[in-house]
Amino acid sequence: MKVKILVLGLIVFFIFGCAMLRMHQLNYSISLIEVERPKEAKERYGEQKITYVDEKDYSYAFEDEMIKILWLPSSIKMSFLMENKTDHSIRIIWDEGSYVDENGGSHRIMHSGIKYTDKAKSQPPSVIIRKGNLAEVILPSDYVTFKSSSWQETPSLPTTQLGGNPQKLLGNAKKHINKTIQILLPIQIEEFTNDYIFIFKINDVEYTGFKQY
Repeated sequence: MKVKILVLGLIVFFIFGCAMLRMHQLNYSISLIEVERPKEAKERYGEQKITYVDEKDYSYAFEDEMIKILWLPSSIKMSFLMENKTDHSIRIIWDEGSYVDENGGSHRIMHSGIKYTDKAKSQPPSVIIRKGNLAEVILPSDYVTFKSSSWQETPSLPTTQLGGNPQKLLGNAKKHINKTIQILLPIQIEEFTNDYIFIFKINDVEYTGFKQY
């Protein structure tokens, strides 16, 4: 009898233990909907164009006469490939850039060329030579934290949950639908600095299943 009870207990523990070790996951649909530029930039670099490109590594493109930039927006970080279309070098002034979250909070940004340990330090500008390009990944620097002996990147939107009710996770995530995320990138060419504000809309979110841990 004791053996049967022990076996039954182990089975129950195994079933419920596995359930608690399910990492539920969400995926967001985020699109580039608008780009704000200074009036002077519009006069110098012409009309802008935003397109859905659906390339291998990128999904949206913005273009004017100074730059073409391909974006892959996500809930954790923003990846882009920027092309300098001019005959002059351009600079991205990282220290003056900003990430504005879906609730309107402004955050300092860091990019892939910066070590996590240096996230609070001044970041030198990135230079893109004439007709050259630069691939980068950016995220809010205060979303990178040191926990349990390692550096971790915290998503700006809820994306995972260990155990619990996945429908509750999805319900909370849906509150962010139709909100926007903004990225300010100051771009300098010769003596002029132009603030480009890329505005992304959270269109939808879906539950994509779970992983067992």
